[in-house]
Amino acid sequence: MNQNRQLDFSDERSNIAAKIAEIHSNRTPLSLLLDGITDVRNIGMLLRLADAARLQTVYFYNCKPSIAKKMATARQVLPYLQLVFIETEAELLLLQQKNTFVALEKTTQSVPYNLYDFQKNTILILGAENSGVSQDLLDLAVATLHLPMLGINTSMNVVCAASIAVYQSLTFF
Repeated sequence: MNQNRQLDFSDERSNIAAKIAEIHSNRTPLSLLLDGITDVRNIGMLLRLADAARLQTVYFYNCKPSIAKKMATARQVLPYLQLVFIETEAELLLLQQKNTFVALEKTTQSVPYNLYDFQKNTILILGAENSGVSQDLLDLAVATLHLPMLGINTSMNVVCAASIAVYQSLTFF
């Protein structure tokens, strides 16, 4: 009788050195840009999402609070992620020249996330918990995506929304 059982870490990562080498050499060509996100739990879960989907880079913009406190919520994945802090508009514009900015935000011009054709070197912009993606980043985005909301609520937690959009994007790579 074949018993169905839950897998543990050693079942899925029996050769951890080989897995780490694979992670570093074979990343998904998608990055996240966290625009003003300050909630410790959201940052931690977004970093875990970046690891789970093997994303290229996580960029921080308009993020002022102590980063050490925030990183503690995702400490196990930190060695496997590339984190970049953008402090000036010039750095942001340089990044935009080399990548496609796509915002995850409900706007007058947004399209459902599942209708967008993700390309390599896309950076998915995620906005702050209370204010969403800032207007300066919306202006830099070539597209704005939203998740259709079928109930009464008009928005979803940033981590939930990002997870849906990120895993949708994986079908394109």
